[in-house]
Order: sequence, then C-alpha cells, then structure tokens
Amino acid sequence: MFPYSNDVDYQCWLNYQRLETPSLSDQYKEYLKNIVINIDGYIIDSIKNELYYSIKKFFNIEAIITNKPIKRTFTIISKLDGGSFFSNTIKEEEYTSLSEEGFLIKKVENSTKKFILITAKSDEGLLYGTYKLIQYIQMEKPLDQLNLLEKPYIPLRIINHWDNLDGSIERGYPGKSFIWRVPKNKSNT
Repeated sequence: MFPYSNDVDYQCWLNYQRLETPSLSDQYKEYLKNIVINIDGYIIDSIKNELYYSIKKFFNIEAIITNKPIKRTFTIISKLDGGSFFSNTIKEEEYTSLSEEGFLIKKVENSTKKFILITAKSDEGLLYGTYKLIQYIQMEKPLDQLNLLEKPYIPLRIINHWDNLDGSIERGYPGKSFIWRVPKNKSNT
C-alpha cells in the first residue's frame, strides 16, 4: 500500500516533509497510528494510499488501517450513515449543513476514546476531507483547534489552466487547448 517509490516521484503539491515541532508531531502520531475506514471503493483506496504514504513521510511510522479501532486513540473516516458510532458526535446543524461533496473534520474526546473524525455524505467528500487533514498537518496546526466543516457550493470544479475559450494557451505554451475545442465552423465572438 505504498503508492510512490521514492522522493524523486513527481508529487506536485503533495511533497510531504517531516514536521518541525516534536510535541505536535507526537500528538498527531497518537491519532494517526490507527486509521479506521469501514467502507470500500476506488476513491476509498486512494484515501488509504494517500494517508499511508503521507503518515510515513510526516512521522516515519506505518499507519495501521483497519475497519474497527484497535486503540483508544485513532482517526476514523466514514460516511455520515456510519450508524451508532456517530451518536452524540455530530450535531444536527453539522449534519444538515453538509453538501454532497462537503466534509466535517473534528477532534472528539469522551471517557472511552479520543479520535479525529472525517465524515461526509459521499466518497468524494471523504477524499476532500482527507486532503484537508493532510494540509492541516503540513501547516502544523494544533489538534485542539481541529473543527472544520466545508461545503463546496460549485458542483463542478476544475484546475485553473491558462487555456482560453478560443483554444489558445497563455504563457507561451505551444499548441492548442485540449480543454476548449472550438468547432471549425463556430466562433467565440
């Protein structure tokens, strides 16, 4: 489950470095040693791979990914229909305000367990939430402030390329756009 071979792989913005603050690193390690994911699918496989890889790079530990907690402290990634596990964990307003690809990340503590929860209505929301947690770790933000609810309101999001609607490309790139194909008998004007 180690998707990348070494440090020279093209990682774009996913270039994970060890955390600089030892006390914060120890806090995160405690929660990320056991990742609980109780669903399957190709997007879920991407989540597992990215978490396994990023945790290895951040903390030099191998996360144990299971479908049930094996420790008192863990991270769980599950859809909102997670059943009894979510009782008294998610507020009604959190539940109702999530969009289809939105997500909730929060730290939860009670007398029997401590965990980081990533939940969403869809697999895509879980993926976005996972990347947000990774970003949170990279920014070395403290866990006691972890409570994020994001709800994208644009259903179709794309990368901001330098492609123009007429098929030309900015910044001196050669060729025509592969995104905007203008039929020969039509004009953008």
